[in-house]
Amino acid sequence: MTRYEETLSSVEELLILALRHERTLFQRKRIYSVYQEKGDEAVFECAAENKVIPMVAHGLMESVPVEHLALRWSKSHKEAEQKLQGFFIELDRLALLAEQQGIRFAAIENGGIARGVQHCRGCFASSDLELLVEKEDMSQFELLLFEEGFTRGSRERCASENSSQWDRDIIGWDNYCKTLADGNIFWLNIQWRPVLRRWVPMEQGLTTRDLIDRSILINGSESRVRILAPEDNLLVCALHVASHSYVRGIGLRLQLDVDHLVRNVNIDWPQFLNLVRCHRAEELVFLSLAIPASLLDTPIPEGVLIALIPSERRRGFLFKLISDAGVLNRHKHKFTFLQLVRLEIALSRGMIDGLRRVFLPSADWIKEGYSLQNNRSLIYFYLHRIFSLAKRRHA
Repeated sequence: MTRYEETLSSVEELLILALRHERTLFQRKRIYSVYQEKGDEAVFECAAENKVIPMVAHGLMESVPVEHLALRWSKSHKEAEQKLQGFFIELDRLALLAEQQGIRFAAIENGGIARGVQHCRGCFASSDLELLVEKEDMSQFELLLFEEGFTRGSRERCASENSSQWDRDIIGWDNYCKTLADGNIFWLNIQWRPVLRRWVPMEQGLTTRDLIDRSILINGSESRVRILAPEDNLLVCALHVASHSYVRGIGLRLQLDVDHLVRNVNIDWPQFLNLVRCHRAEELVFLSLAIPASLLDTPIPEGVLIALIPSERRRGFLFKLISDAGVLNRHKHKFTFLQLVRLEIALSRGMIDGLRRVFLPSADWIKEGYSLQNNRSLIYFYLHRIFSLAKRRHA
């Protein structure tokens, strides 16, 4: 089977090797060689641009002799570990209080992976954790957050920017923050929709209630924090990567989420494939698994990738679209609007299905997303959505 390939500079190659779970002796020597040749500043700048400094630090500390490695790497790794430990203390306390009040939530995406899956706490570059809460529990959970010193925040176009805005439900999340005793600001992204995607519908039938019903406590921990069941966790993680068009924003970090999950959790692959098919998400999930399988050597069974998209030609076409955009270099525009539409069509079951998903999603999706109680405003919101999409130049 053809694997995903991306043209990398020598510094980017170092980055990828440093991010891998394991490195051969040859790969460690290659990291050291590039580090000496290109210099610390070039490597640090590339890691900062991709927002993976603590994770790259881990790989460098295992590959570069300590006397030749700039101190800022070990410092950043230690600071990340201390920050995450503070987040966990606060999250565990919230979980206990929420359970006492009958509020159910599950840590998802990087929150669930960091709290329940990932082994190295120093390999954490985020300032937030994501929680999934049923919508009907949001008011009570918000009161709990306020009682515990959190305030509403505003980041990355979440619903918190205006709690009464008409498209609040389609955005599907709120931000809350609290300054901890160590001075770090702890952000919580509270979602009531399992997968956040403002413009294009994704999976079918995935509900917050079902995911929380199947969620589990962290194995071997006294924490009351719940995380998603392994197969649910991987599906939601893969769809989260897809919601970023695989490469936009923190694209490389999202690939790491998949890698950590697959390496540290026993995935029932037949069950996972059945789950993906149930939600008609085969095409969306494929790239989320195939990219880290190539870049990070994530142990995804080849049979799983082939089962998701059997056509070698179609897999190659999707790889070409993504490699042209590139997973690395987060500040670069990845797609023009037309290229983004082309990708959506390629991920759909034919051109007509793709165009319909982008421009004319189902009335039920529009009504749910925009909280419409009847059909009278449907045409207006369809037109508003198409107009907003047409104004997008880059992604």
